Amino acid sequence: MTFTGRKTGKTFTTPVSYVEFDGEIAITCHRTRQWWRNLASNPDVGLRLAGRERRGIATVLDDPDDAFGVFVSLLKAQPVVARVSDIPLDADGMPDPVRTREVLAYTIVVTIKLEEV
Repeated sequence: MTFTGRKTGKTFTTPVSYVEFDGEIAITCHRTRQWWRNLASNPDVGLRLAGRERRGIATVLDDPDDAFGVFVSLLKAQPVVARVSDIPLDADGMPDPVRTREVLAYTIVVTIKLEEV
């Protein structure tokens, strides 16, 4: 993902893991990381997805209540994220809501609406 620094105006590129669903990209990171703060100031981002350059608009969901639904969808789509986050999934693949909220206390969720090509 490529974005602009909020203080320097420089362009930065960082690798991220993502999940694509409902026409959007979802990314998570630990709250202590700093790069996501740039997206709140300048939400225009570039992405390389499956070898193709794309553009999008990022939305930072730093409030756990706002992020809950997207995070649950991400966990269902990528059970490995639930496993590494120590979030149990039930037989239907639904994450434990209590543990999910605990993890969201220190997790940032970013959604990116991709521009049409």
